[in-house]
Amino acid sequence: MNKIFLEKITIFDIDIVVCIGSKLEDWEKWMKKVKLSKSFLKDYKYIRPQIQEGFKILHEANNGCMACIKNEEGVNYYFLLLKKWEYSSQCYDTLLHEIVHLKQFLWQAKVIEKEVEFEAYFIENTFTQLREKLNIICKK
Repeated sequence: MNKIFLEKITIFDIDIVVCIGSKLEDWEKWMKKVKLSKSFLKDYKYIRPQIQEGFKILHEANNGCMACIKNEEGVNYYFLLLKKWEYSSQCYDTLLHEIVHLKQFLWQAKVIEKEVEFEAYFIENTFTQLREKLNIICKK
């Protein structure tokens, strides 16, 4: 299964590129079909090696990979790479694990400390949002 979509995490106004069962070539074909921001397209040449490394890590060993890739000006791009998606505890566990990494990237970038309840709600809401979207998209 090869699915790619863009998901907005509204609380931080960020977009995450979500790729399931995809390779770098699939992502690049998808990227040409959809309208991504001009700034991203300008940055792509610079960040491509890091995206390529994320796909390599995913296909060598892991079930998932969350990447935070910075451009030359320090703007972050977020990629969630999943080997597969199905209704299983392994996939749900992987998604939750990768969301914790997303939380770590965001907290570091936003310098958020000691916001335990906000952290819990962020993880819960992001997990629910992505899980529901993945379940819908992967049924098609």
